[in-house]
Amino acid sequence: MLRAIVYIVVSIFLITLLRGIIGIITKGVGQLFEGETNTAATKPGSAPQGGFGGELMKCSVCGTFASPVASLTLQRDGNTYHFCSQGCRAKFT
Repeated sequence: MLRAIVYIVVSIFLITLLRGIIGIITKGVGQLFEGETNTAATKPGSAPQGGFGGELMKCSVCGTFASPVASLTLQRDGNTYHFCSQGCRAKFT
């Protein structure tokens, strides 16, 4: 009985240790790739990477959310209106 309890405690300790090591490794790899993306975006003459991240824009007609790269815009009376498609933009005008 005591042997089983010792095995359980040792197993829990090893699992916790392994999870910690894996967490440290994944955090380091994530920071490594994050650093590469930031340096790639700041290179002179490089185009901005689009499509992912950032605040979503709500379509002024149907209420669908679209990425800033994919959304269409219209400037009118000092306001900026965002649209998810050409059809919604046509309905607005």
